[in-house]
Amino acid sequence: MSDTPLLSLAVAQIPSKVKVDSGAGDKCGMQQGQMLQPVEICTDRNSVDIVVSSTPDATPTSKETYEKKLLELQELFLNERANLGAALNTLHLFQRSFVLLNQAHITLDDFNNSHLLEKFAHGLPESFERSTAIMHLGNCATFGNWLAQCHYTSCRHHAPNRKRRPKRRDVLTETEVETLLKSLRQRAHNADFFRQTYERDWLIISVLHETGARVSEVIDICVDDLLNNEHGNFLIIKGTKTEDSERTVDISDELFISLSKYRHTYAIARGRIFRTRTGNRIDRVGVGHWLKKYARSLNLSVPVTPHLFRYQFIMRKITEGMSALELMSRLGHGGVDMTVYYFNQVRRLMPWVKTNPDIAILERRIAYWKKESGKKGGNF
Repeated sequence: MSDTPLLSLAVAQIPSKVKVDSGAGDKCGMQQGQMLQPVEICTDRNSVDIVVSSTPDATPTSKETYEKKLLELQELFLNERANLGAALNTLHLFQRSFVLLNQAHITLDDFNNSHLLEKFAHGLPESFERSTAIMHLGNCATFGNWLAQCHYTSCRHHAPNRKRRPKRRDVLTETEVETLLKSLRQRAHNADFFRQTYERDWLIISVLHETGARVSEVIDICVDDLLNNEHGNFLIIKGTKTEDSERTVDISDELFISLSKYRHTYAIARGRIFRTRTGNRIDRVGVGHWLKKYARSLNLSVPVTPHLFRYQFIMRKITEGMSALELMSRLGHGGVDMTVYYFNQVRRLMPWVKTNPDIAILERRIAYWKKESGKKGGNF
């Protein structure tokens, strides 16, 4: 047992078989030339335990040992991130990246290679969008740098640059949005066995369109989050990225009545409003898959994803003259950088739209925090 995590580097240099010399054999009670093999290697950030046996048949292969060790380090990394206050959505993204790492047969030795990210990129599915691939590559680089910082490896990796340049995105027209919502509602009305599932899908898309929330936030809406008082109908959206993301937004009477009717029809007294038929949490990735497939059957002008409704909501509110501060709180942005990014898209790509002038306040605030703290952007 050692208190130095640097000893974990020695594990990679242990041969599959170690030959005992005459002097060591006499001291250990073994014969000269007898072969030793490592049976188990247990590592954490502060110690390395190596158990050696003289029975070759009970020894796992070196490949199995390293795979087990990498899985243990991945779990240790996630636990450390969770203790530091990482958002649940961030931990889920790292878990998905680790699954892809294992599917690409990335070993611990590969993290000592400067071409790690190239090998990982070749193992990613071809169906991934560029932004999704860059996100997973960034998570891989982050994990690799954590391994180097903790002295499990000796090579650091540079994550690809995530450029946030404004670009024009195609969105659905109001007529296409009405067509999509009407079609989903009609499908739920005509369904028999899958009526609850189809009605749930229609309500999820309706909430996305009307609130501009993230899909991970919508699927976690609970019964207690639906409010009605003398001031109107409201929906509490609990953010999944930061604690600052929690906010209350107003919704239409039609959506409030539909949500309430859905809850009473299927006896949802507590917990999440949207759930699977077995009562489990809905997979947010699954929502995107069926939505894209269903929208393709309607021959809409652009590919439809859950985030498209959020982007369309933002563009609509900016063109209507909503202030940047109000939009930031409505969207659940923890900082001003992302809000300024959307306003810059409108100002640079749609100059005929007159935006609210308070965006200049946010830009000055960013410049102030860059000067005072040296950070990239700042929260206030």
